Amino acid sequence: MANESAASSLLIDELLDAGDVRVLDEILKLNAHVKLTAIAQRLMKDERPFAKQVLKGYIADGCDRPGHRGFVKMVFKLAEMLNDDELMAHLLVAFDRLVLRVRSKSYAWDRETRTSSETVVLREPKQLVLRMQRPSPRRVVEYVSPRTGSKIAITRLGVFNDYFSSQQQSPASYATSLNTAKFTFSTRRYLQRRTWRYFRKLATVDVNAFRKAMLIALPMYRDVHLTTPEAMLDSWSLMNAMHHGSAVLARKPLGIEIAAKKNFKDLAFAPFALKAWTNGSFADVFSLALTANSRPVRQFAVWLLSENYASDLGSVEIAQALKLIHSQHPELQALGVKTLQNRAGLESLPIADWLSLLRVENIDIVPELVALVKTHVAPSRVSLADCVVLGLLPIQPVAELGLAWAKARPVRTVEDLKALLQFRNAKCAPVREEAVKWIAEQLVLDDLARVEFVRDLLDAKYVDVRAVALSLLNRDARFNKSAELWLAMSETPYADVRDRVVHEMNQREKTLPVTALERVWATTLLSVNRGNRAKRAAAKQVANEIVKSPEAAESLVKLLGHSLRSIRPTERKSALAQLVRAATLNPALKDTLEKQLPELKIGTGEVTL
Repeated sequence: MANESAASSLLIDELLDAGDVRVLDEILKLNAHVKLTAIAQRLMKDERPFAKQVLKGYIADGCDRPGHRGFVKMVFKLAEMLNDDELMAHLLVAFDRLVLRVRSKSYAWDRETRTSSETVVLREPKQLVLRMQRPSPRRVVEYVSPRTGSKIAITRLGVFNDYFSSQQQSPASYATSLNTAKFTFSTRRYLQRRTWRYFRKLATVDVNAFRKAMLIALPMYRDVHLTTPEAMLDSWSLMNAMHHGSAVLARKPLGIEIAAKKNFKDLAFAPFALKAWTNGSFADVFSLALTANSRPVRQFAVWLLSENYASDLGSVEIAQALKLIHSQHPELQALGVKTLQNRAGLESLPIADWLSLLRVENIDIVPELVALVKTHVAPSRVSLADCVVLGLLPIQPVAELGLAWAKARPVRTVEDLKALLQFRNAKCAPVREEAVKWIAEQLVLDDLARVEFVRDLLDAKYVDVRAVALSLLNRDARFNKSAELWLAMSETPYADVRDRVVHEMNQREKTLPVTALERVWATTLLSVNRGNRAKRAAAKQVANEIVKSPEAAESLVKLLGHSLRSIRPTERKSALAQLVRAATLNPALKDTLEKQLPELKIGTGEVTL
């Protein structure tokens, strides 16, 4: 008895009667050869739309389940007999996936040179070579009756039973083998060739019908099934549809191979029935390019458009061209750029669309896109913020364009300078280097420049940016004499900036008078890198300076906080005691201390930090 434990035949019959597409799941689980063949006949005769939907779903599964040979053959023969081009197109794709040869080494011995050579060949998988042995009803066997001694012609059933006796196999086990067997390699090749023969004949009768059928089949090929050259070669119908006339291919009994002294990379498009694609079929070919799910088919569609419809590409709507460029496939992106180059009216394209094109990360088409933008977009249409965004992109031509547009705009406000500082994070090194040098010039020449702008450059993660920022300390006294900036530099995680702080403060400590305010900065900043005694002395020195010169408190308070945080709480008392007295006598100083150091709380007669 057939094994139907995985699915219910009764349930399948009920779902078929009801026209329920859920019957597909039950059919896929069933492995009863005879039942499946009957179901296939029933579905092919059913004129309801659900039947065609179930058949397409079954074919998309691959047509390679154990015990389903009868179902597949029945569907194929009836679809061919009924001239069902749509169903045959689905079968064409499924059968191309049935054959997949494997690479194997072949050795040959040269008797003249007495050397062996090794080549790589494609062979059929071993598990698909052997056929399942079956009884033959043509076998003639005579049987002598033990009772009468007369010769009796054996019946067909007798032949069947006699066959299984000779093979040591029971009829039940043979039925089980039918329900578990799969197509042999020879049958798979036959299905491929016979399906392609159907469409080859169709092309001789009606090229338009052939093209429509190919427009159904070709988009169903997927990259996952065409990952290797041998997978491409084993797709018999696909290779014939796109490369029928190619001299690179040689058709052998086991399948398509690369011809002698040829290479797979030299394979060019030479489609079967080329006139089916060139006879005013621009819309169909363009649709194929958009709907293809595999790279070879997309390349084929793009080749057809480039070779036969170059003039028609100029009629494609701009929205369609933009859709091509924003796709994830390089061949479609290149086609989109080619379409835009032939298009009129690009001057009216919104600036947002141009900027979105420049964000496409395909280095092969970026130079052409940049050239288009330079031709059709005036720099005045682009805001400074957009220029900066383009300058931060990793593709150099786009980043260079963003910087060029930014440099062409006047810097009028502090916000403009702040926006330009983002160039310090540019991913393209040449653009970043040029941009930071230009920004440094702006900071030196512009009265709007602030200390925090230089601090942002000193905090940049790139060495070249920090080097330019360090050079600003020598060029502009505003930055060189800023205690806040030197304080920030002393807390940096970058060694090159810290080394500059130590070197500069050492020079100031040696050369400036003891009473000079800058020497107080130098001593305090250096104390953090010295011993604990020096830290305590520096904190006390800054506190004394604040008490003596309340007018300079605002520039010294942050320095005091930096010094106090570097010593232990018990060692802060002497410095904080002086601040208590000064803050008690001068309420303005108390406000300054609490404003500049939020963590410093001055109560009645005491200070906490």
